[in-house]
Amino acid sequence: MRLTFLLLLSASVVLSMIYYVPTDVTLPDELYLSSGSKSVNFQYLVFSNEPDIVILLKGWIFSPTNWIEERSFNVVATGEDFKHEFTVKGVRKGIYFYMPQHLFVLPANTKSITVNGVPIELPRKLSFSTKRINVGAPETGLAILNEFMKETQDFKAGEKIFLRIDAGRKNTGGYDVRIEDLKLVGSTIIVKAYVVSPAPGAMVTQVITYPSILVEITDTLPPGYYTVKCTLIDTSEKLFQTRFEVR
Repeated sequence: MRLTFLLLLSASVVLSMIYYVPTDVTLPDELYLSSGSKSVNFQYLVFSNEPDIVILLKGWIFSPTNWIEERSFNVVATGEDFKHEFTVKGVRKGIYFYMPQHLFVLPANTKSITVNGVPIELPRKLSFSTKRINVGAPETGLAILNEFMKETQDFKAGEKIFLRIDAGRKNTGGYDVRIEDLKLVGSTIIVKAYVVSPAPGAMVTQVITYPSILVEITDTLPPGYYTVKCTLIDTSEKLFQTRFEVR
């Protein structure tokens, strides 16, 4: 994904400015978040919110009435001292009007983004602490744990919430799991983690290891259902997803 992102920006996007451009880059659907309903829905992928907001945005409107031949999508970005509007022409395909995917670069102090009045949730960073686990699970994965280190999907308000990210089996020591980013977008917690490999020629223990990291979310989450999406970067990228509820 990082390579794709750099290719997108290389087209002439200059940061610290307001910019948008159509792009036909194809990324897995599970990477996108969505907002809307069964009749109007928009999908988006936030690459960055510092020093600028960089976001991919696309969507569709259910429109079975054939006599409507044209429809536009109105994207509005608002901050404390600005309001910018963009118009994207829709493309009819069968009973839907599609908003072609666009890459937007917006100021970091953008407070809200809407498309035809539908709000697009912007990310906020979550506070967290981490602890290395010497022996994790034998397979790569993500688990939700309570303070007793039991897997669960049900928490009372104020209870401690832990994420365990496992890198799986490694043939030697010297591996580690680290967190690159942890943020909340609407009711979705997005985690980016990566595996640190031992340097070539480094002295490491010649035993099988299962590196893992325990992440405590130290922010208080309000009651509701939460989806956790975790990208683990090792020799390849893997995406894990699970849910839990705070009552």
